[in-house]
Amino acid sequence: MGTAGFSELRGYAYRMEIGGETRKDSRLSALALLLMLLGILSIVGCTLTVPLVKPVPSQFQYVERRDEPLQVVIKDSRPAAERKLSKGRLSVEFVGAGEDLSFVSDALVAEMKARGINAVVGNAADANAFLIDIDRLYFRNHRATGFSPWVTFTNFRAKATYQGCSETVTSYFYAAKIPMWSMSEVFEPAYNYPWSVVVREVVTKLNRLYFHTAPPADVVRQKIGSIEAAPSLEVIMDLGFLGSSEGLPTLESQVKTSTSGNIVFYSLDAIGIIGDPKSFAFLRDYYATSRDKGQMFCLKAIGDLGTPEALDFVRSRKPGDDDNLKEIIDLYTY
Repeated sequence: MGTAGFSELRGYAYRMEIGGETRKDSRLSALALLLMLLGILSIVGCTLTVPLVKPVPSQFQYVERRDEPLQVVIKDSRPAAERKLSKGRLSVEFVGAGEDLSFVSDALVAEMKARGINAVVGNAADANAFLIDIDRLYFRNHRATGFSPWVTFTNFRAKATYQGCSETVTSYFYAAKIPMWSMSEVFEPAYNYPWSVVVREVVTKLNRLYFHTAPPADVVRQKIGSIEAAPSLEVIMDLGFLGSSEGLPTLESQVKTSTSGNIVFYSLDAIGIIGDPKSFAFLRDYYATSRDKGQMFCLKAIGDLGTPEALDFVRSRKPGDDDNLKEIIDLYTY
């Protein structure tokens, strides 16, 4: 931040309007300077240690089940130089996330069990194993100043292979939090919640591609009714993770009518996670009139559809200087 920027912040912090008069308060001035110093220290020269917590599996009891044991094997195909879980201008280390990626296999297996799939952590030597070959996994962080949101972009990509069939699955999630008193305030919203989204999204897509276990119809209807009555971000994501196309009209309605940016963004994300190819025209038309985060979430949703038409659309975008769009385009270029 340049000298002018510091001056503006300092002036904003200690000038108060009282009875139409501007009064300087030396105590507020000192507080402003202290806050600026803490802001500077929070973005340079420090390493943030984040405990990455194992996600809680979905609580839905799936009607259709796959009772035959499924051996799940994780393979790490990331280049050696790309194996750090954190990227960005700020240094972050994780507790609970080993280099062997066992935290990934444990989380995915637990979520698969919740979907009625009898999954267990398997042995790579098993020819009948369900192989998840990861070539991208990281949390990219960004923070402009000590007063700005702590932003993360969580990236995941893997090729799943089972019984001779290979499919690519992806996940991308944007999160932001302004810490007020402690950097521990970013742990849940910027790291653990996005990680739980990745796990549930990846398993939703694997289920759609390979196993086809069905969510409870009454739960789907309950989530739809809840969104139509009073939409919340959590319920919108739940509807996406249920993977039922029955929820698409409700989600599309939220995109078209909601005045809340976050409701629109999460609805777009949920549409992509459901992954019905029929959503392409709706998403393409929305992309043409959207901007900034709207375009980011919409482009990700289009890539999630996974059809040649959708992937060609993503790869043909011209992101200019938008690093977020560049990252999404790269994620779906495989």
